[in-house]
Amino acid sequence: MTNWRRDVRVALDSRGTRWLLGLIASLSATALLRRPCWIRWRDGAWIHYFQGAAIPHPQLVDAHSLGDFTAEIEDVFIYGYKPGPGDVVIDVGAGFGAEALVFSRLVGSTGSVISLEPHPATYSWFTRLCQLNKLENVTPLQIAASAEEGELIITDQDAYERNTVLA
Repeated sequence: MTNWRRDVRVALDSRGTRWLLGLIASLSATALLRRPCWIRWRDGAWIHYFQGAAIPHPQLVDAHSLGDFTAEIEDVFIYGYKPGPGDVVIDVGAGFGAEALVFSRLVGSTGSVISLEPHPATYSWFTRLCQLNKLENVTPLQIAASAEEGELIITDQDAYERNTVLA
C-alpha cells in the first residue's frame, strides 16, 4: 500500500469519519473487483460484504473477490485433499474464520466443520463471521489443541497474526 493511501486510512479511521473511509474503501473495492463490495464499520469491526459472504475484520483490508479469496485458501490449505459434501473438517487455529467459511461451503449441509480457536478476541471475530454468514454446519470451540494437558497463555498483540503461545 502506498504511503498516501495508508495516511488517508489512518486519518479517517476514527469515530465520526469511519463512514467516509468505508465509502471510499467500498468504491475502490467495487471498481477493482468490478462487482459490488460494501465495507462498513459496525460494532467495532470492518465488515467486508462481498457477493455471497460477509467477513468481519478488526482492520480495513485490501479487497479480494470471494473467488480470489477462496482460491487462495484452497491453494494454501487444500493441496492434498479437497473436502466434499458430507465430509468432516477439523480446523485447528481457526483465526477469524476465513478458512471455515470455505470449508463450510465445500462440505455442504451434510458435512460439518469443527473449528478450534483459543484466543478470546479472535474467537469473538470468528463467531461473528459464523453468524453473519449463517454457517450452521460450523461448530466453533474456544479451546486449544495440544499433546499435553495444561494451561495455555497466548500473547495479545494488536497485530493479531503475530500472537503466539507462551511457554
